[in-house]
Amino acid sequence: MTVDQGLRLFTIDAAYGTFEEDVKGSLSPGKYANLVILSDNPTTVAVDALLDIQVLATIVGGRAEYCADTALC
Repeated sequence: MTVDQGLRLFTIDAAYGTFEEDVKGSLSPGKYANLVILSDNPTTVAVDALLDIQVLATIVGGRAEYCADTALC
């Protein structure tokens, strides 16, 4: 599985699987603002560096639920 396929599996495909694609799975007007901010782009780093990517922030419903650095949120 490629990184792009994996990301899709956990986003739009997962929302589709639970019949929630109208409110989840992608960043679009009218959908929940659920997202993570990562330390690196998983689509551009070397495969062996994927496990080194850190979660910097988690946003759920447009609200910061986790911030690794308070200056970020």
